[in-house]
Amino acid sequence: MPKPGPVPWRLFTVGETAQILSVHPATVRRWIARGQIQVRKLGKLVRIPEEELARITQEGFGFSGKRRKRSASKNKALIGHSQLGLNNNFQL
Repeated sequence: MPKPGPVPWRLFTVGETAQILSVHPATVRRWIARGQIQVRKLGKLVRIPEEELARITQEGFGFSGKRRKRSASKNKALIGHSQLGLNNNFQL
């Protein structure tokens, strides 16, 4: 009986991929849903191939370090809540 050789490819879970890329698993799932990450489906299981991780890390895909600015309407809504006395100083 021949001895099994090394696996020519490796598949990673969403959690493993998130840990490798230093992002939250929900971010990886969002990228998958948008089609930004190619996956392999094994029944209901979703796995990310090693070559896809290599592509992502080489292209610098993902977090840019820039935060989106809050819109003026969101700022007004937050100000309105603080003026109404809705803050985190509540007691049970």
